[in-house]
Amino acid sequence: MKRAFRKTDFVPGNTVRISRSGGEFFEHLRHIIRSARYEIHIQIYIWEPDETGREISSLLVEAAARGVKVYLVLDAFGSARVRKDKEWCKAWHDAGIRFRFFGEPLTGKKVNVGRRLHHKFVIVDGRRTIVTGRNIADRYNDMPGRDAWLDFAAFVDGPVAMHLRRIALLFWPRAQRFQIPVFPEWLELSPLGNVPVKIARNDFFRGIYEMYNSYLDAFERAENHITAVAAYFLPGRRMRLALQQAAMRGARVRLLFSRYSDVPLANHATQYLYSWLFRCGVEIYEWYSSIVHGKVAVVDKKWATVGSYNLNYLSALESVELNYIFWDEEIASDLRKMIDRIMDGESEKIKAENYSKNHSLLKQFKEWSAFVIFRAMLRFLLFFGGTHKSIPDKADEEI
Repeated sequence: MKRAFRKTDFVPGNTVRISRSGGEFFEHLRHIIRSARYEIHIQIYIWEPDETGREISSLLVEAAARGVKVYLVLDAFGSARVRKDKEWCKAWHDAGIRFRFFGEPLTGKKVNVGRRLHHKFVIVDGRRTIVTGRNIADRYNDMPGRDAWLDFAAFVDGPVAMHLRRIALLFWPRAQRFQIPVFPEWLELSPLGNVPVKIARNDFFRGIYEMYNSYLDAFERAENHITAVAAYFLPGRRMRLALQQAAMRGARVRLLFSRYSDVPLANHATQYLYSWLFRCGVEIYEWYSSIVHGKVAVVDKKWATVGSYNLNYLSALESVELNYIFWDEEIASDLRKMIDRIMDGESEKIKAENYSKNHSLLKQFKEWSAFVIFRAMLRFLLFFGGTHKSIPDKADEEI
């Protein structure tokens, strides 16, 4: 018997547009910052003091100068270069921008211990939002002579923005949180569109596994297809079993990985799973133009997601993550077509027979070693993250 998706906690009345372009993402970001009248919230993992970072910073300083309240939460490790730049921080302070670094006490120059804020979202005036996998740095932008890393962003305007704003406030100390006002005209906002959107979070420390369970539930209920772009792919056994069973039920499962990676060890660990994926009937594609950094998926006709959550242990049990989930046939279809074009025209489909022929024993040992070492590293991080909570059964969570 076919199992239907659970569709609780979706906020109706939103407009949604999904983009894969680094240039388009930053152009939209510039536009909504310039149009801000009251308030801007940004939470991001990496902010680099490069050309792109300086430009966005200047726009925020200009917004603050015209009276817009600006609130930034950056990860202390991912944004370490900005955190250590005293002149940069002084410029923000002098402009009246309120900012803080998440996880600073346990973070040193080259040390990354404990929870990491992996959010990547923007909220403007309690109405306009961006949720993405992109950080603020040149490598995520379309720069002269260099393609941006492959990633995606959801530009969403509507009632879901105020729900996202409430989550953003949780990352400020309680005393400061109550000093951030809600403007009267935000209290009776009318719908702007007709797309239902859900915010799904993951935070092991708080016992929140919404995104993990949403992915698991979607894969277990898939009947027709699963199409995903998966950076740093290293899922646990339950997630791998869900993919395997979906393929055995006859669903077409396609995964897009990166041929090159900024974390070579993670790339080799992912390649260790290729043989198993081929045996399961999963189709594998490799993007070769730059680096895959996206974290998006489409399941069957209506379920789609965009955000920061990677299909690996780090996102499931270590980092603080946030995705948008969409329940809309048009959005799911548009995202799937976007990924189809990338797979068919800009990537290479890896064939099982060719892969096995060129897969030497030395390469197999290298990939197996990377898999073992990478998993051990993640378990080490979890141990020092200060929690040993297990993931609850998906039946305890709604999708």
